Amino acid sequence: MCTLVAYSRVHPQAGLIIAANRDEFVHRPSAPPAVLEAGAEVLLGGRDLEAGGTWLGVTRRGFFVGLTNQRTPLGRAGPWRSRGEVVLAVLRQGSTAAAAAYLRALDPRHYRPFNLFFGDAEALSVAYLRPEPARCTLHALGPGQHVLANDVMGSAAFPKTELPVEWMPPSRLAALTLPEASAALAQMMGRHDHPRPERLPPREPWVDPSLADNLQSLCVHVGAFATVSSTLLALAPGRVLHYAYAAGPPCVTPFAPYDALV
Repeated sequence: MCTLVAYSRVHPQAGLIIAANRDEFVHRPSAPPAVLEAGAEVLLGGRDLEAGGTWLGVTRRGFFVGLTNQRTPLGRAGPWRSRGEVVLAVLRQGSTAAAAAYLRALDPRHYRPFNLFFGDAEALSVAYLRPEPARCTLHALGPGQHVLANDVMGSAAFPKTELPVEWMPPSRLAALTLPEASAALAQMMGRHDHPRPERLPPREPWVDPSLADNLQSLCVHVGAFATVSSTLLALAPGRVLHYAYAAGPPCVTPFAPYDALV
């Protein structure tokens, strides 16, 4: 489970700003951001060392893709392909229009369900791919703040997506310099606050009830499952302005600059 917070065409210097937490089993190995591929598009991102793909990446020309898994009772067993491979494939497309065409042609029956943000400083879209029944749903997103967790945007199952809207609305972010915005978002992604009790959804039968409420914070700590890393990106047309990464829970792990990659 992960949380992606996007500010599209909000900041005067950066057309797209991303703050993203990766929630995963702590024993699953991963590598920090590096050059993933150096073909027609230079792809940058962390590497999932178990399946080989990535959960979030960006090209040097400022095209971004980020993935969240759809929370579902479907198990890991089965003929599923890696969803991290899809992130790499969409990154190779290099543009929002090409990425949308690629996703429409993808057969979602090969993957456990997932959600994607993809775009650049000029346009942002969300995609929902589900295997049963097989469907791909795409939406272009307008200017503003958009928050994606482990379901469709606005899902009542994830009131945690309302927290960034309360803490860092677009008007506040737009008034900050980029360094100030980066510091504020880093602090936000490390918060453990839960939504108000009346906003918490009914507990799903396949989720341990002793853990369910703790999954509704931005920075998650539930034993062997936790927020294992966090990423900050700021994109301008055709380039990456800022890339920072925390190689652990952002509540206790400083963000290191990865601007040298871009």
